[in-house]
Amino acid sequence: MEPVQLWTGRAACTLQAALRLSNESFAHHLGIASRTVAMWHQKPDRVPQPDVQKMLDTALSRADEGAQQRFTHARRNARRAQRSGIPTRATAWRPGRT
Repeated sequence: MEPVQLWTGRAACTLQAALRLSNESFAHHLGIASRTVAMWHQKPDRVPQPDVQKMLDTALSRADEGAQQRFTHARRNARRAQRSGIPTRATAWRPGRT
């Protein structure tokens, strides 16, 4: 798993999707307000405060292997799409799927 150098709302939402949690459940999991998670969805380029950056690091490192793989796969796909100029949305990853 590659570390996240700087979390953004987009990366946080990717982790939320990889963990398969609702806004409320993800907020509870991190110990933050659900409105913060909703804001990340609305403003994906927003950079969370340093203390929340640490919470996201911890959540990713404690995630099970499947969630970590889904997160890494979605981030790679997003970077490829960004380089090629193709707009995308996060897609579910399943073992054996490329």
